[in-house]
Amino acid sequence: MFRQDVSDIRNFHLENNSATWGETACVISCVLDLIEQLRCVYYSPYEVRDISKRLYQEEAIDKDFYVTWLRTFRHFRLDIDISFEDKDYICKENEYEILELKRPGHTHFVRGDGSGHYTWDSLGIRPQQKEYKINSKRIIRILGGF
Repeated sequence: MFRQDVSDIRNFHLENNSATWGETACVISCVLDLIEQLRCVYYSPYEVRDISKRLYQEEAIDKDFYVTWLRTFRHFRLDIDISFEDKDYICKENEYEILELKRPGHTHFVRGDGSGHYTWDSLGIRPQQKEYKINSKRIIRILGGF
């Protein structure tokens, strides 16, 4: 998955006066990164624009790229169970985590390794990462295989 602020998609938005991909797409970026991993595919920025438009039409994401978890995964024909766990939760086999990070005035989401360590950040490596603390985890369980 590419960085959220890549020039080909950074200023993409779904409606006039809505947030841009570069501003608010960290959750959908994490979801698409997980989908890429599960399906062994790669989505270009142009494909992500098309996917985002379809997800928006299906009301799986809103105009500011906020995710409706179950609808988003159903779009990719994946049946999931999702739970919101505290920061100390350790994933079991066949569970995937997305970490909710907080710092004063900001929330950000990154992919985790199942034990609370970053595996991928849509904004890349940057000095502000040291200021973020794990607040909670979104634990995704794939039901019935993929």
